[in-house]
Amino acid sequence: MKKNSIQSMIVVMIIGLIFNACASSVDVKPVPINTIKEKKNAVCLDCYKTKYKKVLVKLILDYKALTIEVNELKKKVIYQNGRILNLEKKKIIELKSKRKLIKLKKEINVAFINTWSLYLREMPSSNSPSYRSYNVGRRVEIKSVINDWVELSNGSYVKSEWISAYHKKSLIVIKKVSLRSKPFVEENTWLENLSAGTKLQSVASVLNNEWYLLEDGTFISSRFVIENNKDK
Repeated sequence: MKKNSIQSMIVVMIIGLIFNACASSVDVKPVPINTIKEKKNAVCLDCYKTKYKKVLVKLILDYKALTIEVNELKKKVIYQNGRILNLEKKKIIELKSKRKLIKLKKEINVAFINTWSLYLREMPSSNSPSYRSYNVGRRVEIKSVINDWVELSNGSYVKSEWISAYHKKSLIVIKKVSLRSKPFVEENTWLENLSAGTKLQSVASVLNNEWYLLEDGTFISSRFVIENNKDK
């Protein structure tokens, strides 16, 4: 019995010696609690950094895509505005052309009495009754032409030789001349004096081309002006 207890004590002592030898050869230190928490916090912080980095990258990519889309929309708006502007310009040009055409058609049908006084006839005949007269420079509109007679827009008739067709001319004064309200020289027809070099616009010649009828209805002697070909 004593022999067994002695053996047990020897085993315990040997085990103790082995444990002490292991403890002395391996420096095992206890890990502080704060260090563990810091490591956990560091791991969590890295996770957040990775997560927000991904979000930031996605935001940057979305911003770039949105910028590209906005630029494309700007290009489309600029293109559409240019297209609308071109259409508006085209419409304006077409409208001006139509107005010019209408004006030209009216001008083609416009004429002026080129004699002192012209009687209007009911029919295209010298034997037809006359019921009124137009003075020199009076503007008339031609409806139709029948031989050497012209039907006016009011339904009356006049001889074609007594009217001058609308013919716009650019004139320039070559010598001091008087502008007149009627195509004859009298004190009561004087309006103003025009010096050499003055530019004018005529619409017809009257009284055997001795006088020009101007755009404003006044008259000037053809002896004091010439055609200004430079303005054509």
